[in-house]
Amino acid sequence: MPDILATTYQRHNAIYSGGIAMDVPKDGNRRDWFLDFIAKCGSQPVAWRLGVSVAVVLVALAARLAFNFALGPRFAYATFYPAIILAAFFGRKTGGVLAIVLSAVFVNTLVAPPHLAKDWYGSASFLLSGALTLAIIETLHIVRAREIELARRLARQLSIFVEEAPTAIAMFDQDMRFVAASRRWKDGCNLDTDLVGLRHYDMFPNLPERWRERHRRGLAGETIKDAEDTFERSDGSVQWLRWEMRPWRRTQHEIGGIVIFMEDLTAE
Repeated sequence: MPDILATTYQRHNAIYSGGIAMDVPKDGNRRDWFLDFIAKCGSQPVAWRLGVSVAVVLVALAARLAFNFALGPRFAYATFYPAIILAAFFGRKTGGVLAIVLSAVFVNTLVAPPHLAKDWYGSASFLLSGALTLAIIETLHIVRAREIELARRLARQLSIFVEEAPTAIAMFDQDMRFVAASRRWKDGCNLDTDLVGLRHYDMFPNLPERWRERHRRGLAGETIKDAEDTFERSDGSVQWLRWEMRPWRRTQHEIGGIVIFMEDLTAE
């Protein structure tokens, strides 16, 4: 496999995974896990997100009322700030706004009804700080959505790179279905059809177990290569190969599948 192809793939995979694929700081891992969690929460149905927002505000209200005898009107909004944060994470902008409004209503009617002008100042401060918190969390949602879209674009670019490569390369998903394959790969496998979506094991049902085991290792995140290997074709002929297998990633923590580079050494 030409070095330029390996280098190009590594750069694609590093960008695609949001960092250097083989050496990611733990802090980066935690950040990506956190942003992935935010994205999943924000993708839930609106009814679910609003329901969660209402639920966390009601829990905050119950907690505040439980300590009302000890606190009185002091720290009226103390338990509602965590509720707003959770509602903004799970419910996004709509859920966060609903949580802020409900919290203000509950405090001003059930916890500490305002009597003086300073009480209204407290309500105004709560609304402003709640809106600021919501804006920060919504920004995190937007950042992750943009990163996911960037990953999708880079995946398409990687697929085009595979298809146009001047060597035998194939890209597979987690089910070992073809995502892309170069012309040289098809020629080397004596295939003249669109492979996208087809399962590799259906195309080669007699594939030796050692190759299946290598695929499993690659799908688990391992990079594997062999400078001189053999592959026995269905007609009994033996093909000598140099190959390398690497995982490609959807996100920092999710392996999308594997890319296999292959070079035929039989004629050498």
